[in-house]
Amino acid sequence: MVTGDALAAPSAQAIRDAGLNLVFCENGVDQRSILDLARHYRIDGMIVRHGDINPDVINASEQLRVIANHGAGYDNIDVAAASRIGIPVFAAVGRNAGAVAEHVLGLMLCLSKNLLGRDRSLRAGVWRGPDGPTTELAGKTIGIIGFGAIGKALSRFVTAFDMRVLVFDPYARDNLPDNVELIGDLDAVLSTSDFISLHVPSTSETRGMINRRAFELMKSGTVLINTARGDIVEEDAMLDALGNGTLRGAGLDTFAEEPLPKAHVFESLNNVVITPHIAGVTEECIDRLSQSSAENILSILRGGPVNYGDLVNAGAIQNLNLAN
Repeated sequence: MVTGDALAAPSAQAIRDAGLNLVFCENGVDQRSILDLARHYRIDGMIVRHGDINPDVINASEQLRVIANHGAGYDNIDVAAASRIGIPVFAAVGRNAGAVAEHVLGLMLCLSKNLLGRDRSLRAGVWRGPDGPTTELAGKTIGIIGFGAIGKALSRFVTAFDMRVLVFDPYARDNLPDNVELIGDLDAVLSTSDFISLHVPSTSETRGMINRRAFELMKSGTVLINTARGDIVEEDAMLDALGNGTLRGAGLDTFAEEPLPKAHVFESLNNVVITPHIAGVTEECIDRLSQSSAENILSILRGGPVNYGDLVNAGAIQNLNLAN
């Protein structure tokens, strides 16, 4: 079962070629629809594109043997519940890195050049509005919070713009690329950077890490980019920072509440660029995510080999008879 209405055609065909039936949540991905389909079809595997995969969904089919997320982040899946009954959970690690890093760069350029404001002014008949000069990326400092596959890709891109790259990641190893500086103090990165880009998962360590105190540490005119998870940032504190000049602007692809409620205050702010959690939704990336999900499903249902780099809960398959 795919918790969505589509899968890239080659990956869907690979699943069918393996002798499996493929079921889509064509009428929506609310909890009831997912639960009912899982129970009705007694599914063996699940590819998660949308929706929350809670214990009720995980236990809906006694035949369920594997869950593969159609993306890198998997906080919408109750991994602990899956692990308790020996169901391996896979994530598409790194497959969206280039797509998301490009989106970050696009948001940075859009904000530093005020592209949306200039576009709106010109469409309104104003040749050059009163917004004043824009700014360049060259010579600026970017702080990358979290240095996984996306952070690494972003560091390569911004180096081409002659930016200084600071990285904060307690789990990063010392043998980092020559173009980055690993900083062990988050406060130092926040207070030094002209641009800050977030690339950490939503965990007990990271939720709310960009809070009021964090904004107080930032330089006046900082630009914040969040393509990770909305709950990493305290939105009320961010709104204050956008109003008092601490933040020159914010580029947001993810929010505390999704979908973003209608008439949200972000929509009225000229120094905020918002996109609907689609940084990784490119044609190429969807193909990679679908391929990864299909391969990880088939690796379990056909008995291996397993891509342990994608496996979230290695303990769940210790007792399964799988090829290495």
